[in-house]
Amino acid sequence: MRTYGASQKLVDILLKNGFADNTEKDYPQHFKKMNEKGYDPDKIKRQFARNSHKDYIIFDYINIHPMYNGSCHGNESRITLTEPELKSMITFYKLTPQDRNAWRKLYDCIPELHLHYEKVCEQPRIYKTPLDKRVKEIFENIVLD
Repeated sequence: MRTYGASQKLVDILLKNGFADNTEKDYPQHFKKMNEKGYDPDKIKRQFARNSHKDYIIFDYINIHPMYNGSCHGNESRITLTEPELKSMITFYKLTPQDRNAWRKLYDCIPELHLHYEKVCEQPRIYKTPLDKRVKEIFENIVLD
């Protein structure tokens, strides 16, 4: 199974999926260093968001932190993401703020949203709320390559 760490490849995937690179605004020293010497995950912090100032993804050097309401639970941070975990994170941030809040009340780990997606696929008669349908639709339409 393919894995993704903090890298230009992962940056490209996030940008392709509608994220904005907020590094210049939130980490100006790192942005300057990146422009001078190129992107090196061991030396550069980055931040990506989709229409939110409190929900975003931070590359804290090689550590990947999915932020929700400005914070990240320790069990959510990763050094590498599996394909389902990456699709989970992208799906989460593509949800509306209301859907993110509703999902977050039920689950506490953004990179594990794929487990909910799998339940929706396996048991569609049980998991049939509008939120379940939106999670399934978004998850299935994410393109990584």
